[in-house]
Amino acid sequence: MKITIAIMALGAVLGGCADGGSSGTGITTARGNVSSVTSALRSRSGAVEGIQVTIENTPLSSDTDAAGLFSLGGNFAGPVGMLFALPDGSVARLVVTVPRGGALALTDVSVDGANGQASAAVQSVQFDGLVRTTTCAEQLAVMVSRRTPNDGNTYPVRLGAATVRDPSGNVLRCESLSAGDAVDVRGEVRREGEVEAESVDVEGHSNGGPGGGGGDDGSNSGPGSGESGGGENEGPGSSGSGSGSSGDGGLDDGGVSGGGKSGPG
Repeated sequence: MKITIAIMALGAVLGGCADGGSSGTGITTARGNVSSVTSALRSRSGAVEGIQVTIENTPLSSDTDAAGLFSLGGNFAGPVGMLFALPDGSVARLVVTVPRGGALALTDVSVDGANGQASAAVQSVQFDGLVRTTTCAEQLAVMVSRRTPNDGNTYPVRLGAATVRDPSGNVLRCESLSAGDAVDVRGEVRREGEVEAESVDVEGHSNGGPGGGGGDDGSNSGPGSGESGGGENEGPGSSGSGSGSSGDGGLDDGGVSGGGKSGPG
């Protein structure tokens, strides 16, 4: 019964991530469930209560409830350590990846206090990003947080399995993305912090994005597309210097709640 309750509750957590979580607030959220614990004293499968979950080098913390669920929210960004402190005093660490203002959901976290390591079966993430560069030959886009594009963190996003759509719902190819596009990304965090995107929704253009210029690596060669770096161009024979599409995605959401950096205008 406890396991069934935990699964149902985590479904609600993942649902919150799917509809944007903290999107638009600048607050980063991390939620999930602990499913098993190993320590010098015991090994137990199932939900575990009373584990203190903390974001490393921040005051943000939460204790797991009777179903093993935890929830954190505040001013942080990953990659960053998430610490799981067991009642016996041992601590395990898990590196999580979530851009500032995004929502992270961790499914079935295993905590090993004996070796100090924790792992999650799935890390699901949703965030508002800006495209910095694309390498379409590899179906790869490098993105930054739309909230704090200059915080030094970049996020490689794999597009091969993703559905990419424009604001009207039309399906796009990687070649249609350009530097500065404001996007909503949903996917799973893989090894080395790469995000395997499930969906990428283009919300608008921010006039070049961080650092300006940029664009594809030169692999864009579809009919009617101009040279990279000049925004999206539509229609056969359109000029490579066409302007980027306008939209309400931009950087109008302001800065980070709790004293974070504000994005460029």
